[in-house]
This record gives sequence, C-alpha cells and structure tokens, in this order.
Amino acid sequence: MKYIKINNITASAIINNVGNETDDKRIITKSELKRGDYINYNDLYFLVLDEINDKRYNVYNKATIRSCNHNIKFIIGDRLFLYYAIIEGDKFYIQNDSIISMSADTITVTLPKTDVTKQLKEQDCFIKWGKKWEVQGINYTKSGLIILNCK
Repeated sequence: MKYIKINNITASAIINNVGNETDDKRIITKSELKRGDYINYNDLYFLVLDEINDKRYNVYNKATIRSCNHNIKFIIGDRLFLYYAIIEGDKFYIQNDSIISMSADTITVTLPKTDVTKQLKEQDCFIKWGKKWEVQGINYTKSGLIILNCK
C-alpha cells in the first residue's frame, strides 16, 4: 500500500507497473477516480487515462495512469497557469493505405479538462524547449482530457 495524492487529497493505493514503453502504471484505490485526475506518487505527477465506469466489488477503483513528462505554462487573460502534461512527438497516422510519420515539429499535449484548459483555443501558443508551439487542433473525444495538437 502506497500513500499518494489524488488532486492534492491524500489517499492510499496499490500501484503496479504495466511494462509498456510509456511506463504506464495500474492503480487500485478505494478513493474516487476519474479520467483527467492528477495523481502525485513518488514526487511525480501522473494523469488518469482510463474512463472509470464501475467499481471492482463496489469498493475499488482501478485505472491506468501515465507520468506527466513535462509541464507547460499558458497565459489566459492576464494570468499564468502551469499544468503538468503528457507531451508526445513522433506520432503516426494512416492515409491512403500507407503510414505517414508526422514531422518532428508536431507534438500532442494531453491535459486534464478543467475550467481553465477549456478556455484554450486554436492559435493559442506556449513556449517549450525555447520554441513557440501553436495549438492547431483540440481533441475533446476523451471525457476528462483535452488533447492539443501543436506545431
């Protein structure tokens, strides 16, 4: 049993490695979980990726979490907001029966869906690695998460 924080509220959980290339982990806890929650474990932030539809034995919540590998800052209005995020590059997509690699200047940023992140819009920008990244598309298909496609 490990002590963690779920959205800054102390809880206990069992956490195991999944063993995939993204270092995902499985979490089992009696505390409420939902997709997009932040988990603080071993001084690292993780995002809950799964939709939690039912409890195991009506007691336990079980989900997959992924480490937030970067933080980003947005200015919305006149305030600066910091978010821990999952940033990925080197994505692939299929077009006309062939696999196309997206260019190295394209990333996806996964954030929790909050009142602040819902205000993000296309053409908003942020600075990371000394480069300006522009939001070119926003994916709302996963409840609790916002996925930004940036160039």
